[in-house]
Amino acid sequence: LLNTIKTNFSKQCIAYKGNTEIPRWMLAKTAKQNRAFAATFHSLAIEMSKQEKDWIKCGGKKMSLKEVSQRAYDYARAADYLDKHTPHQSRKAASAKGKTSGI
Repeated sequence: LLNTIKTNFSKQCIAYKGNTEIPRWMLAKTAKQNRAFAATFHSLAIEMSKQEKDWIKCGGKKMSLKEVSQRAYDYARAADYLDKHTPHQSRKAASAKGKTSGI
């Protein structure tokens, strides 16, 4: 997902900072959650670029194309980081914790 975002943003001339630190609060989420948010913000950024929108209201907050694209990139980097630095057993436990029994 990270490489897809980089490639698509490059093709669409969408700006983002590639050398920023991953926000710590993103690392508190699971890799799966970060991938989902990255995909959502990526789609929003591509749509904004194609429709030449300067800003969009997202979750009640007005965000510029640059903010949306940066958020997509940061979420993707967080997911990538967690995939590489979280032991396999911890990932399984974290994903199981997110599931409910339906009772």
